[in-house]
Amino acid sequence: RVRSYCSATDTSIWTDAATFTTNCEEYISIPYSHNFDNEATGAANGSTKPNFVNCWSRLNDAPTAGTSGIPYVDAAAAHQKEGSVKCVMFIQYPSTYNTTSYATYQMAILPSVDPMMDPVNTLQLSFWTKKAVTTMPGHFIVGVMTDPADATTFVPVDTIEVAMENNAYTYYSVPFEEYEGNGTYVAIKVPRNVSGLSKSQTSEIYIDDILLDYGPTCIPPLGLTTDSITSNSAMLDWTPGDVETEWNLQYKQTADSVWTSVPGTVTKPYTLQGLNAITSYDFRVRSYCSATDTSIWTDAA
Repeated sequence: RVRSYCSATDTSIWTDAATFTTNCEEYISIPYSHNFDNEATGAANGSTKPNFVNCWSRLNDAPTAGTSGIPYVDAAAAHQKEGSVKCVMFIQYPSTYNTTSYATYQMAILPSVDPMMDPVNTLQLSFWTKKAVTTMPGHFIVGVMTDPADATTFVPVDTIEVAMENNAYTYYSVPFEEYEGNGTYVAIKVPRNVSGLSKSQTSEIYIDDILLDYGPTCIPPLGLTTDSITSNSAMLDWTPGDVETEWNLQYKQTADSVWTSVPGTVTKPYTLQGLNAITSYDFRVRSYCSATDTSIWTDAA
């Protein structure tokens, strides 16, 4: 607000306040996280093209206003991850929906990273996602763009297939180490679903708690398996995540909550001994790359 200064003893009243908002920063800082809980929510059907996530971009090719506001920030309690109050919602249409009313793609685009300080191929995007119901499939594509206003600059990096039977939030991460372009905008794209939806069906997809961070230098192993199980031992094996040759191993009885660590590092395959007969066990593994660099633990097998 402002007031006029006419003299040391004569000033006007203050004006009513005027409001302004500063621009978004040119680049986001890494690590960058967002849970959307403080964002304004969108319309229930996305039809009014409401405000989207601050400093993000949104694209879709809907030819009418009826679906031009998708994706949007959603606050419906049934759609939220535990402990969260808002998420980003997409609506995946079947390939049979007409293109005169419905979008063929919807995109949520993060702010730009600094290409000099944080090249995209050094980063990975982690997030939680779920579908609305178990009877409809859902998939989306994570990629990179050079221009957040031009959908044709989108380069796919990984496709996330959300299992049909899974309508609980599941954690995913997408590393960008294979990306070779010069894009600086990480994006999530929901295309038409080419199978599994009837002409009248749509599939809602929710995404929450995103994290864009530096990719790991030590990759967790894959494909945990068991073999040669006896009454007191089991042979455990896995596929290396990269070129590592040593791992840390933990195990526990399935009903327990506390893990037991095998001392030091192990090689593969590893025979775990001293087990109880007729007892269910879990085990998990992490890659040991150096004394200061280990991977995250695998899911339990």
